[in-house]
Amino acid sequence: MKNLLHKTFWVLFFVAFATLSEAQIERDKNAENEIINYSEEFGVHLGAVTGLGLSYRHWHQNFGIQLTASPIKGDFLGNMPDNVFFLSTALTGMYSFKNTKYIRLYGYFGNHLLYQQISEWDKNLQQDVVVDEYRYNMGFGCGFEVGKMVRFTIMIGYAGYNMFKRNYSISPTGEMGVYFKLKGRN
Repeated sequence: MKNLLHKTFWVLFFVAFATLSEAQIERDKNAENEIINYSEEFGVHLGAVTGLGLSYRHWHQNFGIQLTASPIKGDFLGNMPDNVFFLSTALTGMYSFKNTKYIRLYGYFGNHLLYQQISEWDKNLQQDVVVDEYRYNMGFGCGFEVGKMVRFTIMIGYAGYNMFKRNYSISPTGEMGVYFKLKGRN
């Protein structure tokens, strides 16, 4: 009887040890792929629908928002006249379908307002004439980003360009950006 109790004790001990070890391994696997549900990111973005310039992103669980803007005044590339003012502002809503520590797959809907002001010399009037031009682009699609602290994002979708003008167009669009994670917590 003593021998049976001794064997039963050791069998139960090893079963309990194996169960606790398996739980520890499972917890370590979950830590490797921990999901960042809340994060703030800052970066540079280039897109016809999601904006051009410096960009800020905030994710709250599965929902995200992206603000992108770039005001430009004068000759910044060496091939434009000094009398140009350009402003790009965009607001994009996002919904995350899959989110791990290193990868995120999401859908987006973007709105992009472009404003350009050019001061031109009118020979007939003998004075500067200011010309204002507005463009509004909007579209939707899916995005994919990869990285932990530095995230590279590619977005593809369908967009409408110059939406409030007669010469509007609808076609596929591609967007991209690089973001640095400012903070994140589970």
